Amino acid sequence: MANLQGNSDQRDSGERDRGWWWNLVALALAAASATALVAIPMGSSMSVDSSGVSVSQRTSLLETEGASVLLTLAVPLVIVGAGLFIGSRRGARRVRIAVATALGLLVVLGAMSIGVFFLPTFLAMLRSATSSTRPTRPTASTPSTPSTRPSSGG
Repeated sequence: MANLQGNSDQRDSGERDRGWWWNLVALALAAASATALVAIPMGSSMSVDSSGVSVSQRTSLLETEGASVLLTLAVPLVIVGAGLFIGSRRGARRVRIAVATALGLLVVLGAMSIGVFFLPTFLAMLRSATSSTRPTRPTASTPSTPSTRPSSGG
């Protein structure tokens, strides 16, 4: 017999919905973006040595900004990770919508610096929020009964 209760049985049995998998993709993209921002040279510095020769050097964000940038780059990771670990299975959709909203705000607010690097993460998180299964409401097994109000007929 077909499962008429929607996806609630699948979620209870340990299966993951598409939203969870997209959330995992978003977390991987956030980790890749943060790693790239730390490791890839993004800036440059120029110095002149004692003989008068100018030396140009490429520097990473970590070398330029110091260790405090790691805390800044961890914020999107923590927010996206919350979509995987916070909330009951019924509340997961709401949590993912909140996470996508918060991440979108961070992308917009940080657009002139590192925010744009997290745009793919935001898009994956948005997909996660929109593809999460909605909780199903139990349906009545009896057909609806007509109203018992007297009719005002002529």
